Amino acid sequence: MQLLRQDARHETDTGMLAACLEGDQQAWDLLVERYTRLVYSIALKSGLGEQDAADVVQNVFTIVLRRLESLQQPDRFSAWLITTTHRESWRFKKAQREIGLADGVDPVDPDPAAEELAIEWEHASLTHQALHAMDERCQRLLTMLFLYDERPGYESISIELGVAVGSIGPIRARCLRRLKKRLAEVGIVDAHRT
Repeated sequence: MQLLRQDARHETDTGMLAACLEGDQQAWDLLVERYTRLVYSIALKSGLGEQDAADVVQNVFTIVLRRLESLQQPDRFSAWLITTTHRESWRFKKAQREIGLADGVDPVDPDPAAEELAIEWEHASLTHQALHAMDERCQRLLTMLFLYDERPGYESISIELGVAVGSIGPIRARCLRRLKKRLAEVGIVDAHRT
C-alpha cells in the first residue's frame, strides 16, 4: 500500500486556499473537513435543526467555493468563514419565517431557550470581535488551536507562525490572558476567576 504524502501547503489555511485555487482537490477536501464541524455547530447554535444546519453547511461551502478567488485576506479565512456562517444561518432562519408566514404559521419561536441562544450568540460574536482585535500572531495561534476541527501539532504551528516549538506554550498563555482581559471588559468572563 502506498501512502500519499501530504503537501506542506495543506498545513495552513493560506497554503490550503492557494492550493484550492490551483485546483488541488485534496486541499479542498481537507479545507472542508477541517471546518465542517465548526460551521455545523454555529448553524445549530443559531437555532436551526440538524437537517437545516446540514443545509447551511452545504450553502456555506458553496459560498466559499464561489468566493475563493476574491478572498482579500486569506490569513483571516476562519474569521470570514465564521461571519459567513452566522449570516447564512440568519438568512436560512429568515427564509423559514417567511415561509411560515406565507403558510399562516405563527412566527413566534416556541422554544423557551431562544433567549439563552441569543445570549450565547452574542457572546460568540463578542468573543470573535475580541479575538480579531488582538495582534495577528495571537489571532492566528488561537484560531489554529481552538477553531480548527483538527488541531495542528506544535511543529506545524511553529512553521506557520515562525516561532520555536518551545515558545508556543508561553505565547498561548499570554494570548489567552489578553483574550480573557478583553472578554472581561465586555462582561463575558469574570476577570478575577482563574
